[in-house]
Amino acid sequence: MEIVLLWLDDLDDLIFAAAMVWRSAARRTLNIGLAAAIALAASCIADMYTSWITELTVVALGSVVVWSLAALPQGFARARRLSLTA
Repeated sequence: MEIVLLWLDDLDDLIFAAAMVWRSAARRTLNIGLAAAIALAASCIADMYTSWITELTVVALGSVVVWSLAALPQGFARARRLSLTA
């Protein structure tokens, strides 16, 4: 029984470590997407055609999707917390 408890403790540590890595990776991804969106806006403002417009759009959109997936569990937790207090 003690071995199972030790295994569950290690699994708990692994899950929390993965969550911390996921959150920081999502934040970095959002920063990359912001840079891509700024570059896309600058190329549109400058009225210059570049072959990277499609790639910049995909990077910006993809980073927002990754960040949203990372923020989704936090949103559910906050909604549940608000519904319990109301």
